[in-house]
Amino acid sequence: MGTLFHNLPNPYTVPRLHGLFIAMQVLAVVCGVAAAAAAVASVTLRWRRADRVRRQQLKWFLAVLPFMALSFIANPDRPGPVEPGSRTDIWHPDTGGHRHRGTAVPAL
Repeated sequence: MGTLFHNLPNPYTVPRLHGLFIAMQVLAVVCGVAAAAAAVASVTLRWRRADRVRRQQLKWFLAVLPFMALSFIANPDRPGPVEPGSRTDIWHPDTGGHRHRGTAVPAL
């Protein structure tokens, strides 16, 4: 039920699917790590095959990465751990928009 109602059970969850939800979270982390490894391998191969101009372009790209990583870490609006059925700020196609703090926000 979000961060305001920790003491109340969520009426929209299916307890039998909790194990599936955990398995999907693990699968997502594994896929994310595999994608990150593939990205590092791709940049490494591009660096080895690049000429002087392309290496300079890769240096600029690599110089920006720490700032991008810090912006993700320092973002105060990032969501915390997700419980099955607890997110209220997800897209709702029936309203044509998304839900924010319990009220429907229409799409423009």
